[in-house]
This record gives sequence, structure tokens and C-alpha cells, in this order.
Amino acid sequence: MTYECQSLSRRLIIPWVSILLTLGCGPGGGGSGSDGDSTTDMPTGTATGDLGTTVPTGTETGDLGTTPGTSTGVEPTTGEPTTGGNAGPKALQVAVTWLSTCVLDDGGALRCWGLNDSGGLGQGHTLDTTAMPASVNAPVELGAPVVALAGGQGHTCALVSGGKVRCWGWNVDGQLGYGHTQNVGDDEKPAAAGDIDLGAEAVDLAVGSRHNCALTVGGKVRCWGKDDKGVLGYGDGQSIGDDETPATAGDLPIAGEVVQISAGMFHNCVLMKDRTVRCWGHNDGRLGYGHNATILEAGSAGPLDLGAEAASIASGSHHNCAITTSGGLRCWGMNFDGQLGYGHQETIGDDEAPSAAGEVPLGGAKVIDVALGLSYTCVLLDSGEVRCAGRNDDGQLGLGHTFEVSSLSDPVELGVPIVDLNAHGYHTCGLAIDGTVRCWGRGAEGALGYGMLENVGDDEVPATAGPVPFL
Repeated sequence: MTYECQSLSRRLIIPWVSILLTLGCGPGGGGSGSDGDSTTDMPTGTATGDLGTTVPTGTETGDLGTTPGTSTGVEPTTGEPTTGGNAGPKALQVAVTWLSTCVLDDGGALRCWGLNDSGGLGQGHTLDTTAMPASVNAPVELGAPVVALAGGQGHTCALVSGGKVRCWGWNVDGQLGYGHTQNVGDDEKPAAAGDIDLGAEAVDLAVGSRHNCALTVGGKVRCWGKDDKGVLGYGDGQSIGDDETPATAGDLPIAGEVVQISAGMFHNCVLMKDRTVRCWGHNDGRLGYGHNATILEAGSAGPLDLGAEAASIASGSHHNCAITTSGGLRCWGMNFDGQLGYGHQETIGDDEAPSAAGEVPLGGAKVIDVALGLSYTCVLLDSGEVRCAGRNDDGQLGLGHTFEVSSLSDPVELGVPIVDLNAHGYHTCGLAIDGTVRCWGRGAEGALGYGMLENVGDDEVPATAGPVPFL
């Protein structure tokens, strides 16, 4: 891997597509799937374009340090993968919401599964399909080609061609951005809602619990939804999107050019072009400024003292992590379940700067992706290995037990190398190098997609579940 600002990149060599991801040096660089995730961490696989995607003539060994088809130190699952092999579409991107999951495949089809009581699956109905496999649901009719996805508490948003944004699902606070509070996808297809009136061209998205933010051309940010605890950053406490569109709010007054956004439950963080990080919203240490004072205006948030330059950022419900330009990891915020990965449960950022904690100990391994859920963290290493720490009551750490773990030391046995991670709420999904998807954690709402309501990872390792049958 190369860690230089002008060429900071992560190339994922997958048998059917070579994907070059730029981290932190341009709009939407390198965000991970998270509890309010930046969307441009996994482009859609078009042959050419600004996302730098090309179709290779053959396979090769990439910066993951793993040749396609090689082992990650665990035995592969037996049987023929439902979506593996050379036949059929392959997954390109995964977006995890609180209780559902969506996958975009290389044929452009978008499929969602899990809880559907608010139309979050985009099927035009609210039928309960939680106990059925992911393949039971038809592709979502969005009405435009999808560029990237991000999931929230009960809604999903897509960046579509032309820099437009479309959202569907739960809309009690106007988080969909259409100027009303009616759900979308429960009795109509998401295509019927059309584009959100942003007033600017979007290049990246971050979706929190009940709010969203868009990075627009020129490095500006616009947010909408419920203004819980100052999360929108405009300083007035007013929700946006319930009876007006996001265009009316305009840009947040952030000085400088933003290149990535991440969204948590009641807070947001941005990565600036100079590789510094700024956060605003509710503060119990999650903002990382060494105090607990809430920051209502995004423009008043200064650079964090990380002790290193950030290449990408991710936010969970109460905490955040930054991958540094050297491939290290620094995390801060609430730590009551050990989710920061430092081997203890002390909050970082409430009375000290994140720099005081130093790098999360990973034994010298380099981090290429990080995904944050509700009080837990998973990292993807340059070897293709996944490690998780924090809350584990539903097996969301994927370690075959339900004990809390406060260090990122044990690998998750997935049976196949992973190239991208996404987490939200109580479950995590990984995009595998063979184009399959592996999910683990809470299964009660059918969010894992295996056609059962049992958890995966609590008393077995995720490798035993195999690929999600989303076709």
C-alpha cells in the first residue's frame, strides 16, 4: 500500500473487477461502512469514471496481500456458495441499517432484506419477510442507477447518477428529505419519490440514526433530518426535511474543504482536505475535544488533536475511529463495552485528546477499513483478516461467544478473505473477495438474510453460515 496524500489509495483486486479507492485526498475518499456510513468506499463497478474502476484482464495479487482464492487461515465452508463461482451477479457494495441490509450487485440490481414495517426494504409493501431468505425480495425499483449506498436506523439512502440522492424507509422526522413525514417504500416504490431537492450536486453520503448529510461538489456539506442535540450543525435545533427540503438550509459554515463525512447517532465528523478531523453534535467524549460540551454549530468545531494525520473516518453510535495515513487506527468516544479496542473501558475524548491514547494496538497490522456499530468496532486488515471488539450480546463480534472483548486481537473466522466491511446497530456484513456477502450478529429481524431469525456468531463462527443467498 502507498500512504501519501497525493496517491493515498487502496486497490482491491477482485476476480471480476479491480477497484481503486482513494482515501482522504478527494471527495468521498475511503469511508468505511459504519453506523452512519460514508458511501464512496465501494464504487459500483462501472468500467470507467471518477471512481477509478477498471475491469482487469486477469487476477493478480493486490494490496490486500491476498491472492484471490487463497485462505485466511480458516477452513472454507463446504458446499457450493449460492452467489460464488463464476456464474451470476456478484455483490459490489453492502449497506447495513439498524435492522436490515441492502446489497448492490455488479448488474446494477439493489436488493434489501430484514425488517420491513416502514417500507425499509423498498418493496412497496410492509409484508413480513424476516424469516425468509434474502432472495425472496425483488430488486428495489429506485428509478436511477445507484452509485453508492448508506443505511440509517430505519431508512436507506442512495447516491444515484448525476449527483442526486434518493431515500426510502422510516420518515417520522423527515429524515428522507422530501418535505414531509410519510414513509417511502411502504405502499409505493422508492422510484415514485424521485430525487431529494438538495440544491447542490452530491458526491458522498453519510447516514445517521434519524439524519443524513451529503458532501457536495466543492467540498461543502448539507445535512437534514431530526436535529437531535445539534447533530445537523446549523445551531438552531430545527429539523430539516419534514416540511421543507434540504436545499432551504444551504451549506454548513465549515471553513475549508471537506473530503469525507461520517455520521453517528447524535453527532457527525468530517475529514478535511488537510487530513484533520472535526466533529459536532452531542458530546460525552465522542467529539474528542477533551470536554463534554455539546457543539451545536459545525462551523465552531475545530481540528481534533489526533496525534496523526487521518486518511479516512467512521462513526458509530457513540464513538469514532480514524485510519491514519500510516495505516494505523485511532479511536475515541464512549467505551463502556471496550469498543475503542484499547483493552480497557475508559472513555477517550472527555477529559483528554485522542492523541493521548495513541494507536489502537494491532500488532503492527495495517488497517484498510473500519466499521462501527452500536458500541462495537470491526476492522479489516491488509491481510483480508477481520477483527472486532466491544459489545457482543448478539454475537456481533463474530467470535463464537457473547462475551465483551476490549481488544482487537482475535480474527473473525469467515472462511474467505473480506474486502469491505459495513456495520450498523447489532450486525455486520462483509463483502468477500469472491463477490459473496457474509453477515453476522443479531438475526431477530431477518437482517442477516439467511432465512432464519437466529443470531450468527454467538455460538458459532460466521464461516459456518456461508454466503447470504441474496439472489
